[in-house]
Amino acid sequence: MEMHGTYNHHNYKLLETPEHGLIHKICDGATAETFLGFEEMRTEALTAAETGVVDGHGFYEESYKLLHVVAQCDGHVEACDCGECVGAAAAAAAEECRWSIAGQIYLEGCYVGYTYYPHEFPGDSYHAEGTKANTGKSLAIVVGGVAALVFVTIFFMFLKSLRKKGDGTEIFECLLQIVEEKV
Repeated sequence: MEMHGTYNHHNYKLLETPEHGLIHKICDGATAETFLGFEEMRTEALTAAETGVVDGHGFYEESYKLLHVVAQCDGHVEACDCGECVGAAAAAAAEECRWSIAGQIYLEGCYVGYTYYPHEFPGDSYHAEGTKANTGKSLAIVVGGVAALVFVTIFFMFLKSLRKKGDGTEIFECLLQIVEEKV
């Protein structure tokens, strides 16, 4: 029965999957709307989570481009239902947290979360610091090599000066001959 002047509204999504009702959501206040391709990237990452959670027996965690995605189903949810639940959670994330750089959706039976890292590689938070550490390590190797080369050169000059003096030290002459043969 519909009364005159009222509207009848149906939410068919909720009627299709009543077992996957929204329990809780967390959407980060920061927005990613200025980042070109964010929505497409998030959609692709969450779609990968939907199939990955089935292959992962109820758990999926992956970095996709600039996003880190986690999906998990409750232990009682079977594989196919798990993928379906994660798909519903992914759709809810796209709708509820549309421009948020991070979102977590808790449905009855599953969870989906994503975090957007616009300036680094997700899952590689050490990436920028690791580059600095590798540069420092390379610099230390170069400086150490130069210092060793200077030390060896000074040592050879010392041995040559002893040989020129002719003070009768045969051990230094023997050592110098061995070193010159090796080099």
